[in-house]
Amino acid sequence: MRLVRPDGSLHADAGRLLFTDVSVDPGTGQVSLRATFPNPKGGLLPGTYVRVRVAHGVNADAVVVPAQAIQRSSAGEAQAFVVGADKAVALRPLRTGALMDAGWIVEDGLKPGESVVVEGFQKIQPGMAVNPVSWKGARTATASQQL
Repeated sequence: MRLVRPDGSLHADAGRLLFTDVSVDPGTGQVSLRATFPNPKGGLLPGTYVRVRVAHGVNADAVVVPAQAIQRSSAGEAQAFVVGADKAVALRPLRTGALMDAGWIVEDGLKPGESVVVEGFQKIQPGMAVNPVSWKGARTATASQQL
């Protein structure tokens, strides 16, 4: 469990979860948690509301794609251009899970190792042959590296 400061940086030390409420507030969608964090410099005050990142499961085999690789159809369904073995692109429907720092977790519709188009959507159409190059984006990580 990591505490997120107002500027987006992380508190130096990881915390420990002590208690999780079993109910969700239907009006806000919030769940109450109680945790403890090391506070050697006294920067954290008792009773202060903070944002935290809680690991609620790790899937080391998850397929994660950069957020901008996912497009939405007119019906709001997730889809992405996938590069096939013949270097032709196909628009494929996907089922996405959570959005993480590295991008969207793809739960269905994409296999590990398949390439997706991240930039240049305006220049391609389904069935068109492309010359893919590796994307050098700022956020490239696996799902297990996010927590």
